[in-house]
Amino acid sequence: MLGPLDMGYLTYNPNAAYLGGADHFVLAYRMDEQEIYLHDPAGFPFVRLPLSQFVLAWKAEKIFDRLFSYHYWTAPKRVGSPSEEEQAANALRLFQGIYQESASGQTLRFYTERKRSCG
Repeated sequence: MLGPLDMGYLTYNPNAAYLGGADHFVLAYRMDEQEIYLHDPAGFPFVRLPLSQFVLAWKAEKIFDRLFSYHYWTAPKRVGSPSEEEQAANALRLFQGIYQESASGQTLRFYTERKRSCG
């Protein structure tokens, strides 16, 4: 599993030109000298991506929180099976923490401006 990747460089996606800066995770199942073969859970199973595009996507320069660029997992293990309600509550707690950590409101301002610019 690889990510976060910048979706703007995932050129197999016809909307890639509009997705720059959005983070995404994929499963790589093969690689050769020219391409990496991916399963993208956004509706693109068994796709190829030139390594030159992959390197740019994995570099994640346009992603808001690049702290985790160049990450991969080779044997993830399930550590729980939360219900949909628990998942939603966990996500809300995570988002609250992100917004509270941003004392100057930069995080909220960033997402608000981004939403306005995307329509």
